[in-house]
Amino acid sequence: MKVGLVVQARYNSTRLPGKVLRSFYKDKTMLETLVDRFIDNLKLPIVIATSIEKEDDKIVELCKKNKYVVYRGSENDVLERFIDAAEKFDFTHVIRVCSDNPFILPSEIKRLADEARKNPDKDYISFKIDETPSILTHYGLWAELIKVKSLKLAANSCDKLYREHVTNYFYSNPDMFNLLWLQTDKQLSKIKTLRLTVDDEVDFKNAQFLMDKIGIKFSLNTIISNVKRYPELLLLMDNQIKKHQK
Repeated sequence: MKVGLVVQARYNSTRLPGKVLRSFYKDKTMLETLVDRFIDNLKLPIVIATSIEKEDDKIVELCKKNKYVVYRGSENDVLERFIDAAEKFDFTHVIRVCSDNPFILPSEIKRLADEARKNPDKDYISFKIDETPSILTHYGLWAELIKVKSLKLAANSCDKLYREHVTNYFYSNPDMFNLLWLQTDKQLSKIKTLRLTVDDEVDFKNAQFLMDKIGIKFSLNTIISNVKRYPELLLLMDNQIKKHQK
């Protein structure tokens, strides 16, 4: 078994173009802040997956400067891009990370990798909070792990919607796959206004404010204790949750 971490990164963004390359924390971009935390805390191969489009040359340049491993693939077929990246580096299992979630917890990524090794029969492993898949929430704290063979099976079966969102096909068709859901910290059920995913300018400023307060060596407890000190921040996050609710 070879578990690899693939970070999904594109320059183009409908609501906030170039957000992953904007200065975020101590002169580092949001992408650098995220990836460097993984490098410092995880013993896993890390690949930045971007597209072959010209606009993503900027991401490739940043990766070269930092000696990050980068893979370029399909612009619109994100599922294909993930499969191709995994095959190029001989991953049997891939941990998917979205680069607009700068607070993803390395400790939870370790849990994913450990559970995959203990449960090699599982097609998909991720987290649930209050019975909702974490990828569908606004918390922005978790990744998901998928068996590459199962990704290929999904690619042969799913339509355009699923090819763009990569893993939606798995939890939308639980009878077709062997899923494992891990539990999240129970204290999160009491702080439903926490939003750490970065979608637009307000999200970016909220995330930047919090990162400046807690630094890059943080735990979930650090995050929660700090946001509670700033009720105005939680109010902004709550407004963002309502704004982006699907």
